Amino acid sequence: MMDLTQVDLTLLLANCNVVVVTDFDDTLTYGQAKFAALLTPIVVPGIVATLASITRNGRQVVIVSAHGTEVLDEHFGNIPNIQYIANEGYIVSGQLPPSFVPDFSEITATVSLAIQPFDDIFIQPEGMFLGVIVGDENPYFSDVKDLLQSYAGEGLELRAGSEGFFLVPEGQYSKAMGIQMLKPMWDDQPLIIYLGNSQNDIPAQQLVRKLEGISVLVLKPGATLPDNASVYVDIVLSDPDACKPFLQCLCQALKSCTSLSVPKSPLTQSA
Repeated sequence: MMDLTQVDLTLLLANCNVVVVTDFDDTLTYGQAKFAALLTPIVVPGIVATLASITRNGRQVVIVSAHGTEVLDEHFGNIPNIQYIANEGYIVSGQLPPSFVPDFSEITATVSLAIQPFDDIFIQPEGMFLGVIVGDENPYFSDVKDLLQSYAGEGLELRAGSEGFFLVPEGQYSKAMGIQMLKPMWDDQPLIIYLGNSQNDIPAQQLVRKLEGISVLVLKPGATLPDNASVYVDIVLSDPDACKPFLQCLCQALKSCTSLSVPKSPLTQSA
């Protein structure tokens, strides 16, 4: 594995078309803060501007997240040609909309009423997902799980998340599958650089390495490197703050790749 100080990105990128695919929560953010009964991502300062600079150099940027597209648009919607793998791959830019669109209105009303007396439990609508944020140390953790489990079925399933539970559409979808769906839209054989932070990113990171791309692991502050990291990681960044200089270094390297003929994004090509 390499760290940032050992990477000569200019040489690495000299003959490659580049696509930057990055996870959102805890990769580009410091986590989330409670605001108006919701959790709001706190984005590392300067990250959005740096990603925009990468797109202005003619490269594709893709944001991957459990969030729905509405939340992602709030942060990245002004970046030209931005692509999303939203709701863990259930929604993918440029693809047909899913055939099943869940209606969470009744569930949201019922669950909101049920959790109202409890502290530190709240609902997080996430596009095609419905999240309920509850820590595993909360005395009502099991009660919340049982309540949500009662709504599983008829197209929905319950999944555990890092901060609670999600009711999500049934089916096969993932971040890795989202990359496979977007790949035909990218020019030639791009060098994919994937940034992620959790177990949930590992299948995508393994896919990127299989495609001869670069897998970047962003550690949480104070976290240690997983024992099996060498199987799916090329570069390790110490925390989300380290993403900004890494992406700035990448952006500068892309500017210096004057020998690279960069095709237009398929979203801007004329017919």
